[in-house]
Amino acid sequence: MKNMKKIRIFETFAGIGAQTKAFQKISSRNPKIKYENVGISEWYIDAIIAYSKIHHLEEFKEVKKEIEKQVENKPVSGVIYATNKKEILKEMERRPNYVFSSNSKTPANLSRVKEDKLKELYIANIVAKNFGSITELKGKDLPQNIDIFTYSFPCQSISLQGKQGGLEEKSETTSSLVWQVLRVLKEAKEERNLPKVLLMENVKALFSKKFIGTWEEIKEILETFGYNTYDTTINAIDKGSIQRRERVFAVSILKELDSGFEFNNLNQKANNFCISEILENKVEDRFLLNKLKANIKGEEFKLKPSGISSLKLQDYTTFQSENVLYSIEGKSATLTASGANSRIKIIDKNDDLRYLTPVEFWQLMGFSKEDVEINKDMSNATLYRLAGNSISVEVLEDIFEDIVSIF
Repeated sequence: MKNMKKIRIFETFAGIGAQTKAFQKISSRNPKIKYENVGISEWYIDAIIAYSKIHHLEEFKEVKKEIEKQVENKPVSGVIYATNKKEILKEMERRPNYVFSSNSKTPANLSRVKEDKLKELYIANIVAKNFGSITELKGKDLPQNIDIFTYSFPCQSISLQGKQGGLEEKSETTSSLVWQVLRVLKEAKEERNLPKVLLMENVKALFSKKFIGTWEEIKEILETFGYNTYDTTINAIDKGSIQRRERVFAVSILKELDSGFEFNNLNQKANNFCISEILENKVEDRFLLNKLKANIKGEEFKLKPSGISSLKLQDYTTFQSENVLYSIEGKSATLTASGANSRIKIIDKNDDLRYLTPVEFWQLMGFSKEDVEINKDMSNATLYRLAGNSISVEVLEDIFEDIVSIF
């Protein structure tokens, strides 16, 4: 780096904050590299709450404690918070950008959200500096001097597992929310407050014949804003992950800062890790599938060039993707938020045939056991979904280490 500085990050479609987790890990290795979250844009309630606890836990606890003191009429810090459901709803109604979702797909009626969860959402919005829905975010509201702005928009409408409705402007698909990002950036340009660097991650299908034209159009628009864009496909395994996860990444740099950027695609990290290294010693009975051992019927694990070792269960289901059993001595398949790859099956060290647990799922994405533990009140289905929708932290670490040299 030319000059050491604190990297200011703003995450849209923040999820559980894989970008911030990557910088946390980088900073732990190199104390000279600092980072600061200057805000997020997220509307999925569970993601917002999980994000705040993972990245701002102490502040979350402190605000919660202050609210409890306020309820008891004890001395507080001087900040007056909403203390009950009625007050919270009234405060949120004053914020047009505070449109939230309970399922990550459709707007929620906040009056139907349980009070305890609504309080957590209220606190989470404060500590995570949540600017709310991307559809309501305004360029003039962006924090000043953002170094890295991330916009990994939803993949459902371009994923091979989805309906492939596309990402064209005005198509009203979830993936077309990328055009809201372009609107925000255009407004930020008018305010002379463009972020220095943009980062995007999405599924490989973005580079397919069906969607590449729209992606090229988006890059041309970014060019008119003043960015040079570099994109590539990276497999998480090549960056030290236990998970085979091929994704498209794009880095856009303001031209006045850009001296040429290269992804270290050839810089493959030694990776002898396998699923067995992240397994819990003991799991709850709900994850066990030992009755399916009879469906192995003499099949043997076969190691593929990808590093994945698997076999097919026989006479189990006509959904072939559900028949796959993975060896813990190999890599994991790509984790997803739903479908068969949100239910990865293994035979563990105790010879139990079972699903991977949420704790194991999150570790395969680069998060920690502690990150799951502080969110243990969430359902397993929610924990799987949050992890499956996230980004490989190991890949982000590698990319960010290259990006910081720009500043």
